[in-house]
Amino acid sequence: MSSYRYTIAVDRTPVDKMECWELADALGVIQSQIGDLKERESELKGELIDSGEDVEGAAYAVTLSDVNRRSVNWKLIADKLGASRQIITAHTRRQSYTAVRVYELED
Repeated sequence: MSSYRYTIAVDRTPVDKMECWELADALGVIQSQIGDLKERESELKGELIDSGEDVEGAAYAVTLSDVNRRSVNWKLIADKLGASRQIITAHTRRQSYTAVRVYELED
């Protein structure tokens, strides 16, 4: 978040004691901080990976492991095997939820 127009309560104020506008602003600030933290995490991980060795700090230790991961594209397999849309639909899990999107307001 580039600038704050006012102080935003991102402390441990109980959410049921906050106004809706305070909830929106606090969530936006927290998501911005998470973004900054993820960027920093990526930088730190990159340096540790470049070092090529396990490291022990004063409070945390980091180990490096080479991992191979596989995944199966079941939809593609079903399509190639000629599964009907009916069969695919019958075996497709659906989930409904409320999406919460946060964006920074312009000054």
